[in-house]
Amino acid sequence: MGATEDQIRTYFHYVNPQNKLTVFEQLGYAKLIGMDKTHSLAVVDGVTEAMSLESLTGRDENEVAKWHQLVTKPLAAKGWGVFMIDHMPHGESRAIGSQHKRSAITGVSYSLDSIANFAPGASGRSRIHVVKDRPGWIRSAAAPGKGAGGQWYGDFVLDATLHMLQPSIWPWKQDEAEGKGYEEGPQRSVMDAIAAFVDKHQGCTGRTIRTAVKGRAQSVLWALDHMVETGALRTESGPRNALLHYVDHDPDRVVPSGSEWVPGTGESVVPPDTPVRGSGNQTLIPDETEESGNHS
Repeated sequence: MGATEDQIRTYFHYVNPQNKLTVFEQLGYAKLIGMDKTHSLAVVDGVTEAMSLESLTGRDENEVAKWHQLVTKPLAAKGWGVFMIDHMPHGESRAIGSQHKRSAITGVSYSLDSIANFAPGASGRSRIHVVKDRPGWIRSAAAPGKGAGGQWYGDFVLDATLHMLQPSIWPWKQDEAEGKGYEEGPQRSVMDAIAAFVDKHQGCTGRTIRTAVKGRAQSVLWALDHMVETGALRTESGPRNALLHYVDHDPDRVVPSGSEWVPGTGESVVPPDTPVRGSGNQTLIPDETEESGNHS
């Protein structure tokens, strides 16, 4: 990609651990992270394998946090940009423990779908979707709608037909995005169904939800991920590292009639100072005394 051998020797450092980080290796890791030479980017490829070396699993949120504390947080604390790659198992639509792993990300999470395979002498292409963007700067440059795989940002192209590799990102195309029916968010009816099911079956697993809720598998999965990420559903680790889902009832968060609200999620377009009364998953309007006091 244009770098000289001297530049690679100076600025590129490759670490390939074969076992748990011993105390001695952790000291060497800390020295590498804090090196005086210019540094900018650390790439971890891949997350599941790295966690396995430490006898940790992505299905347990506490073990995910422990791994980040050991590997990625020291990098970020020293000013490194941290880029993590997680591979999906063959035949699966998501990485192992993806909800726990995504929750720990403080930046942006992407998913890539293969359009044309990468190979010597060929031009490969992968479609980039924004799955999570906590700061929000990346989503603003992506397609305005969102499909089940995430919000379309563009296509990564690696051209190997020339003497030197030519990487580039092609921005999303409006006509193609509209033709694929990108949506602004998960279907409200699907989120309603998930909220109602979890409300009746507190502590159910994601697999149980996906089996019980009617709809396309990707639509249910997208809605479930969205509700977990936005706090509409609370999750806890259960037996055998299962991820359990709960709806928390707040008697003070009852939404006036006519507002956009998903039962059990706490999502509302009503201003937070609007006086309401009631409890549970009911849609109630303020009583007359509250209304009259609000307009006096």
